[in-house]
Amino acid sequence: MHKLVFSILLLTLTLSGVHAQQPFTKAFKSTGAKRVEVYLTDANVVIKGISGNEIKLNASGMKPLPERAKGLRPISRTAMDNTGLGLEVKESNNIITIKQTASDLLDISLEIPKEAKLLVENSGRKNTPLKIEAMQGEMEISVNRSPVSIKKAVGPIVANSTRGEIEIQFERLSQAGPSSINTVSGFIDITLPSSSKANLELMTMSNNNDIFTDFDIKLLEEEEVKKGGKHKKHKKDWDCKCGEKSIKGTINGGGVEVYLKSVRDNIYLRKS
Repeated sequence: MHKLVFSILLLTLTLSGVHAQQPFTKAFKSTGAKRVEVYLTDANVVIKGISGNEIKLNASGMKPLPERAKGLRPISRTAMDNTGLGLEVKESNNIITIKQTASDLLDISLEIPKEAKLLVENSGRKNTPLKIEAMQGEMEISVNRSPVSIKKAVGPIVANSTRGEIEIQFERLSQAGPSSINTVSGFIDITLPSSSKANLELMTMSNNNDIFTDFDIKLLEEEEVKKGGKHKKHKKDWDCKCGEKSIKGTINGGGVEVYLKSVRDNIYLRKS
């Protein structure tokens, strides 16, 4: 009897594995520079960098189609579902574009080549987290209420959030271009390797918020900077204007520009 029950259970698990949802895949047409663009309305998203030349996409949460819509596909203002997942995926000139077509709240898991440039825009009004890990290329992030968590990053990174916090852990800080992180009403928490070379500008706009760090920042009281081909002098140590707190300085002798600004929350800059 026990053997029969075990056999039935094993068969059930085997059939479940056979019928498990296979990821939707899309390959880049060449092995050159790659870019992935993701446009969402409301979705919980996990993105992971992997080796290879294709993306792997899983999504759940789309409600069954109404009886009257059988044989039809969801369509949005700019896209039409071609995956059966409530998403449209297209490739052109080594750019893969993913657009949400379903109005449902989706749970999306996406694996993409780790060296690809990544753009993510989530215009939804729900508190839907965005998690990114092990991406080694440039990133552009724009969200409304989504909390953003990025781990094992290299950058450069430009990230903007209206009502969500941003946490980024850099594996190393790319010197290829500046990074800029901005929130309106969410904290910013950035971790950099202790040896990172950077020119820092850190700013909060409220008297109720502060900037915290364990880096030894060399504050710049007066320095010549080159801008637009001309040199000008400025004094930028600690300004307090209408609640604004702004610090400008360097770590490890200076390097790439890193700009952190939160209008109504704290900034945390820590070393690993």
